[in-house]
Amino acid sequence: MDHAANLYAGGSNWLFQLNSSLSVIESVRTGPIPDSPLCSPTDCSGVDESTIQLRNNINKVLVVDEHICGTVHQGACRKHRLGAIIQSDELLPLPVAANDENSSTLAFVGPSRYNGNIIQPVLYVAVTDSRLGPYRDMVPAISSRSLESGQRYLSIIEKSFSDTAKVDIEIHMKDYFLVNYIYGFSTPDFVYFATVQKRSHLRALEEWGFHSRLARVCQSDPTYNTYAEVTVECVGPDGQQYSLLQDAALIEAGNELAHSLRVKPRSKLFVGAFSAAIEHTSTPDTRSAICIYTLQEIEQKFAQNIHMCYNGSITTRNMDYIAGNIPNCPAKVCPS
Repeated sequence: MDHAANLYAGGSNWLFQLNSSLSVIESVRTGPIPDSPLCSPTDCSGVDESTIQLRNNINKVLVVDEHICGTVHQGACRKHRLGAIIQSDELLPLPVAANDENSSTLAFVGPSRYNGNIIQPVLYVAVTDSRLGPYRDMVPAISSRSLESGQRYLSIIEKSFSDTAKVDIEIHMKDYFLVNYIYGFSTPDFVYFATVQKRSHLRALEEWGFHSRLARVCQSDPTYNTYAEVTVECVGPDGQQYSLLQDAALIEAGNELAHSLRVKPRSKLFVGAFSAAIEHTSTPDTRSAICIYTLQEIEQKFAQNIHMCYNGSITTRNMDYIAGNIPNCPAKVCPS
């Protein structure tokens, strides 16, 4: 929704602009179009014509910064004018989103402080690897993308040639260790991504099943060296594990909820809707639960994990599936 109370919705092959009464003001058809996972973001030159077919354009990213990203053209984006979505710019030839219907793409505009205390909005993007076509290695698991106009628009932010604002899955695990991104949010110091992923990166331990995690990186870290993760557990009073996060929201506690949780009114709370898993798969069954966590509890858990890394309780960040497998412990404080 924008400042004029217009609501924007994207789906399969369509983008809609609605008013506060949910009446359609404008609509734009975005597909289907001739495409192939082998095509580049710009065209299909040199691609075997037998692989090119009409494909639905599933909207993956729709944020109020005037751009959308769909599944065609390798998940590239296009800017649309707020208030008149029929007016759009040329397609930006950058793979940004997942290029199939079922792989997750999470994106939101949030603050960054990569240049001292100057706050600049960036597009935080998290993408499941679809494993379709030769361009997927250009799309990292999580990244910060520039919203500054010009040639760097939607490019991954780079501090130097070797230091970029991204984190990725180890290349030899990309076809197996698939992370489903559910929700993202920012706080004054950090950016968070909620995920569902395998409990173990080892193929032999697939029967361990899946669990939900929160990933975190400092807003002032343009190299993602502060990237860390913790497990989020939701357990019923009978001991039933609800391990699969389905959706989430960051809210402020009202007076009654704050009293019942023994926190101050307007405290930040992470609310998750979880499902139990069918055996050791990521398929939810009919049992579900709502679990609530204070942001203070979450940050304490991160601090505890980082402390365990420094005191030798764990020898690495315990994220062997992350490319580079950063051996050093994450910083205790965010860079200034």
